[in-house]
Amino acid sequence: MSIYFAMMDAEMEARERGLEQGDAMRLINQVLRKRRKDKTPAEAADELEASLPEIEAIYRAIEAVGPEASAKAIFDQLEK
Repeated sequence: MSIYFAMMDAEMEARERGLEQGDAMRLINQVLRKRRKDKTPAEAADELEASLPEIEAIYRAIEAVGPEASAKAIFDQLEK
């Protein structure tokens, strides 16, 4: 029985990570759109109702990989 519970735990953790990654990708896409409209990090944070430090980190990642980069590339940059 304990192997079953360990497998269920691992599956739940993988699902949670997937949901968190999906949320992050969604936010990155939203920030990318704001950045491409020349919004400041403060304006983007206000409009997206997100924390300024979080948005600033995404803006830095966008600058590191380029504003035309994919959300996945930006996500990967944030993970470094």
